Amino acid sequence: MGVLSVALVVAAMLYSPGPPPLELNADVVIHSRFYGMTVPAATVDVKNVRVVDLAAEPAWKPVTRTGGFGNPYYRAGTFRTANGRTINLFTTGTQRLVLLPPARESDTPVLLDVEKPDEFAARLREVWRGR
Repeated sequence: MGVLSVALVVAAMLYSPGPPPLELNADVVIHSRFYGMTVPAATVDVKNVRVVDLAAEPAWKPVTRTGGFGNPYYRAGTFRTANGRTINLFTTGTQRLVLLPPARESDTPVLLDVEKPDEFAARLREVWRGR
């Protein structure tokens, strides 16, 4: 029983699935094993979708996990940032993430790890233009 417990803890600490698979259509569907979600276009301030570089904008850096999953290689869930804001985060630890800002101040922003963040942000703005 003890060996199984240790094995599970080690597996959780080393879990690294890479950026979560996405579907981009009328929504962004984030497929994360521990904390997947759907982000409808209507809830995003599409004109302000952009890439956040955490090294240049440390206020967006996630500092505390408030829900979800987190280890040194993968974080998915609800986090509090250095500036005290609550965000939904999906990252493998990269510094450049796509920000899906909320359309309403009361909604939660999403920071998302994708392979080509600049291209994804531009494609999202194009697909969701006029929504």
